[in-house]
Amino acid sequence: MRIQSNKKVIKNITTACSCDGCGKVVKTNYLPDNWFHFNSNHCGWGNDSVDSIEEYDVCSAECFIKVLKNIFKKNPGCILDYDSGEIAEMPIKFVKELIKKYEK
Repeated sequence: MRIQSNKKVIKNITTACSCDGCGKVVKTNYLPDNWFHFNSNHCGWGNDSVDSIEEYDVCSAECFIKVLKNIFKKNPGCILDYDSGEIAEMPIKFVKELIKKYEK
């Protein structure tokens, strides 16, 4: 005989996306067209490097550059110190050159 019981299941669902560059919010359960999702990470801690992963969503190229600049300001002694670091699957050295081109 099978014994049955009622259980409530709670599931986290996406109800909106917000831009990490400008704060724009779009009520949707998926990343809007023309938006870009990326992360930053490094492999300098071995298996603990998973703790270095941060995820971002941006609504424009302008916001992408803004977020890149903020990552550099926020983490001057963390991800930037690792040659293995990546942002949006680009090596840190490449990202540093990209930021220099857009500095005002």
